[in-house]
Amino acid sequence: MKAPALLSGDTIAVIAPASAPRSMEVYHRGLVRLKERGYQILPLRDQITPYGYLADTDAIRLAELNEAIRRPDIKAIFSVRGGYGTPRLLPGIDYDAAKRHPKILVGYSDITALHWALYQKSGWYGLSGHLVVEWGAEEDALSPSAEALFWNLLGGKNPDQVVGPAGETLQPMRPGTAEGVLLGGNLMLITCLLGTPYCPDLTGTLLFIEDVGEKPYSVDRMLMQLRLAGHLDKLGGVLIGGFTDADVPANSLGFNEVFDHYFGNAPYPVATNLCYGHWTNKLCLPIGIQARLEVNAQGASLTYLETLTQPSKT
Repeated sequence: MKAPALLSGDTIAVIAPASAPRSMEVYHRGLVRLKERGYQILPLRDQITPYGYLADTDAIRLAELNEAIRRPDIKAIFSVRGGYGTPRLLPGIDYDAAKRHPKILVGYSDITALHWALYQKSGWYGLSGHLVVEWGAEEDALSPSAEALFWNLLGGKNPDQVVGPAGETLQPMRPGTAEGVLLGGNLMLITCLLGTPYCPDLTGTLLFIEDVGEKPYSVDRMLMQLRLAGHLDKLGGVLIGGFTDADVPANSLGFNEVFDHYFGNAPYPVATNLCYGHWTNKLCLPIGIQARLEVNAQGASLTYLETLTQPSKT
């Protein structure tokens, strides 16, 4: 279910399906910056009222998401922020309407659950990428190269080489070549979906992962859950992104040792140093497209074999 390419003047819905923005000033600045790109920016709520760690009740957040899905005038859906709460919404999403109105959902972190559920249930492609609050950042502002990578993907243009905004390249861990569906996101949210109807079949997929604030033992536990559920053995390849803001306890295994335990002898290609995670100037990665991962002793490369969007009819 490939959505049309996003064109200047198209309507982008802004929703808060997880947590509320930490700063309304940053959020509103993000809206202004997106409007300056020439799109019709449509926040579906006049006010975002925090409800604990959520951006209002489940009913309000779900109604907002379903409105964005059902309206044919909306061409893309941008998430205000990640945080917490999207798995609560999965049973109530209008997946039939999503099949009738394919569009690109943009976000990452907690938005991973929505990406995977809409891919599994409705065939949606998605973009694991910048949140509205990141467009409003000043101290850690988006670079021109990061912006170009983002808008080119939404416009149906692939890069010649998938490298980070500052030229960051993949590093080899396990050699091999594989082609498959590119799926991934936040490791905690991926683990949350295991054994549910919202988890896609991971056979042959190229899985990319990241997380924030999780210590090595927690990442170890999540990867073991993937292994015990039988998913690690049937992957086509793995791309390891950033595991940031984690204080590694004394006498702990490090992240590299954890990843080596699970992927050091993998029968498929594995690359590290993917410029993707909880920071602003990163790669935005398509969800659901076919891609190729090539890894050898000299380096590693990721190639997109199809575009995220299809040519627009308008």
